[in-house]
Amino acid sequence: MNQSLLTLANETSALAAATATVETDLNGLSTSVDVVQSSVDGVMGTYGVRVNNNGVVRGFGLVSELAGDGGATTTMAFDVDQFVIAKLDGSAAMAPFTVTAGVVYLNEAVIGSASIGSTHIKNAAIKSAHIKNLAVETLHIAGEAVETSKLGNQAATTAHSAIGGGGNKQIAIQNTTGVSIDLIILAFVRAQDTAAEPEAGCHIYKAISSGGKDTLLTTLSETGPDTSPAQNTVFLTGTAATITTLAAGVTRYIRATGIGDNVSQLDLIIFQRQK
Repeated sequence: MNQSLLTLANETSALAAATATVETDLNGLSTSVDVVQSSVDGVMGTYGVRVNNNGVVRGFGLVSELAGDGGATTTMAFDVDQFVIAKLDGSAAMAPFTVTAGVVYLNEAVIGSASIGSTHIKNAAIKSAHIKNLAVETLHIAGEAVETSKLGNQAATTAHSAIGGGGNKQIAIQNTTGVSIDLIILAFVRAQDTAAEPEAGCHIYKAISSGGKDTLLTTLSETGPDTSPAQNTVFLTGTAATITTLAAGVTRYIRATGIGDNVSQLDLIIFQRQK
């Protein structure tokens, strides 16, 4: 170990400095560690550590300097490849955060308030969020339903669907919003019928009870001429559409039924709009 002490003082300046160096050399490899301390004119103190590992120099420094207002400003700087704060107590080491290549990696953080210019989150679990302005490129919502009092002006707030196969479809709509709502009803049908007076298509009903046909809302069908006793075949692929209103606090069953002896597809989709 090499140590040196330096003290200079006169009427206008005073300096005290100490340097300690340790170094090893073996097989052409060399590493040295320098520790430097200084006190200057009673207004500045410095402490620094420098490590030279075969020409790669890294270290840290602490500087405290008297400011113009009588207070002191202290700065600590690190010139390192990775900065780590870790707890080493004999158990597994844990680093709350590291800094590598200018990027801060946090193991876990509790932030009271944050202002973030831009953020990229790989996976987030958010218990509650209040967002003033949200722009979403693609939105995926499980269950095909979004429940909210209003999305935009007269925007659809809930989507319901019963799809697949050619059987009759039914969806129960319960209005719990406290106000009247509009139901935009679509039924996509692919059907055919072979008969003396053929008809292929679908009906859309609104009923008070499940399976009911209290009110016929609309019909989409294709009919053929009466060719009795001979038979004729008609085909239809299309979408029946209608709008109905549902008062607050009531439940209604929207039912789509196929027309024809071969209904290969019948899908029922309902968009709910709050008034």
